[in-house]
Amino acid sequence: MGGQVAGGEAMEIKEDPEIKSLFDDLSGAAYEELKRDIERRGIQVPLVVAQDGTLVCGYQRYRIAKELKIEPPIQVLRFTSKEEMLEYAFKDNILRRHLTPFQKIEASLRFFKLAKERARERMLRGTLAEKSAGVEKGRATEVIARQVGFSHDLVEMAIWLMENAPEEKLEKPGNPSADFSANGKERAN
Repeated sequence: MGGQVAGGEAMEIKEDPEIKSLFDDLSGAAYEELKRDIERRGIQVPLVVAQDGTLVCGYQRYRIAKELKIEPPIQVLRFTSKEEMLEYAFKDNILRRHLTPFQKIEASLRFFKLAKERARERMLRGTLAEKSAGVEKGRATEVIARQVGFSHDLVEMAIWLMENAPEEKLEKPGNPSADFSANGKERAN
């Protein structure tokens, strides 16, 4: 299935499993609500697609468009690398989606691997203190903290918790039995 570029031109859309894996699919009531809205009003925000047709943002809207058999509107942007596409998708979804603090940090952990590799590359180039085009400076956890709007310490603690805490202690969507406040202390509900 393709999409409709502004101006009427059609473009074939290719899904990318790595980009898609940054965020979980919507499910249940949230998915049905979005689907009903799209049925009623159409897709209001175009899908973001790279110049080669790779879907960068809009996986949930695209999924619904395929189900409803409608051509989604698309906006074509130029990206210079796969890393740039991943970063754009991450930032766009962090801002667009209604996520709990845990979900934001969980998504950040997925992005963490990429950010850490980029930080390593900057160190090898000796550009850690420089601000080069499209590259944020700082430790990977600091970059993530700036992107999600949490403190560096909270991000590091959340990453440690996700890697080490028992599953039942972590707040999961639909399971509000445990969560962690902004200062990192466990809070009973």
